[in-house]
Amino acid sequence: MTVRVEELMAADPVSVPADAGPRELAALLRRFGVSAVPVVDEGGRVIGVVSEADLLLRLAGPDGSPERGRKAREERAKAGAATVRRMMTSPPVTIGPEEPVGRAANLMHRHRVKRLPVVDPDGALVGVISRSDLVGLYTRPDEWIREAVVRRLLTDFDLPGVRVRVDRGEVVLEGRVRLRSSALALARSVRHIEGVVHVADRLDWAADDLSPLVSAGMPGPRSGQGR
Repeated sequence: MTVRVEELMAADPVSVPADAGPRELAALLRRFGVSAVPVVDEGGRVIGVVSEADLLLRLAGPDGSPERGRKAREERAKAGAATVRRMMTSPPVTIGPEEPVGRAANLMHRHRVKRLPVVDPDGALVGVISRSDLVGLYTRPDEWIREAVVRRLLTDFDLPGVRVRVDRGEVVLEGRVRLRSSALALARSVRHIEGVVHVADRLDWAADDLSPLVSAGMPGPRSGQGR
């Protein structure tokens, strides 16, 4: 069971038009208690993101620093901006509503952002997903996690004989499978299910198909247990 962005995002999010001024932006951020908002054009398409940090640059003004480079030029431009269009960061980092939340976490980490605008195929804003939304996955009930693991057992691995227990996010896998590679692949896959804190792999296998002896054409160990 893969959690999709649309299941966690805030629908009908706050946004700001590109031609808004600094006062309008500041009032919007304070009113809704957010630190950044998507910037949209006349058609509701996301064209950027603007934040409190951008407003602070304008408040600070140009510092007269001779520092050069793209970032320095952008900061000087934002310091003198009269509209959100000139202050925003563009192009924005966005994600689609049907994407897995793991991809959202990856984008946030890679681009060092706290939230992502969620857009439809035309680029129109349909929601916002934040770090706190993702962190909330670790509060998923154990029964929800168990159902997700069992579903993966049946659909991805066809291993109905594996027993699953979950206690405070820790998944215990028990039972016997035919191949060691299947046991390892299952444990690795379960670790990536949203909300799983730890996987205790207690699976036995009948044949070690990963043994060097097997790859050399010789009989390998006949049984073993995961870790």
